[in-house]
Amino acid sequence: MTHTHVCKGRFRAPDARRRVARLKPELVAQWIGIGTPFGFLHERCIQSTKWIRVQNKKTRRYEEHCYRWMSDLPIRNTDDAVHGTWVEMTVRVRQKQGTYKRTFYTTFFTSLTVTKHNVQEVAHCGRARWKIENECFNCIARHGQNFKHNFGHGKNGLANLLATLNLLAFALHTMLDQVEGLWKQCRASYQVRRAFFEALRARTNDYPIPDWRSLWEGMLYRRSPPLAPSAARA
Repeated sequence: MTHTHVCKGRFRAPDARRRVARLKPELVAQWIGIGTPFGFLHERCIQSTKWIRVQNKKTRRYEEHCYRWMSDLPIRNTDDAVHGTWVEMTVRVRQKQGTYKRTFYTTFFTSLTVTKHNVQEVAHCGRARWKIENECFNCIARHGQNFKHNFGHGKNGLANLLATLNLLAFALHTMLDQVEGLWKQCRASYQVRRAFFEALRARTNDYPIPDWRSLWEGMLYRRSPPLAPSAARA
């Protein structure tokens, strides 16, 4: 099994997207040979692709991508340094005047094997680290799961139990985001994730729910919750 060590010494799990670490600019400068301890690595050693024309999925505009990479590089200037591959990604768009404007630039360091056949996929996986941060870690902490709460309860494993239940709930919600139609419609109708969970909590705490479909349709179409059996008989 191969692993990637982030520059600050943190460890990332060997998932394809997590195994790509962001690089400091000064390290990039070192590895492409700009008067540093790694200056023996000449610019001509870097492999690169041609400019690839791609349509941006969000803006629907066409842009050009270029990827460069160099393999078997140390992550720092020590004998025990981990070796990996440096990857650079540049995005540019063509202006009306015929010139080009760079709209995105980043570099990554990864333990993945990079070739001309997979460099584009690896670079996009590295770029997706922000997506992982915003839709996973940030979501768990701030938008529903409240995982930043200190689960310091109990002395015989209660804290671990509460934290595990929280993670299982997030995994279940993520699965529902992908496969359950009514759930996805409800989530979209509330727009803000926190508002959705507040409405869900209010309905399940205060009103009897006969089945899941009644719950989702009631939230989606803003129907009044059903009366409790005792209230209905009265």
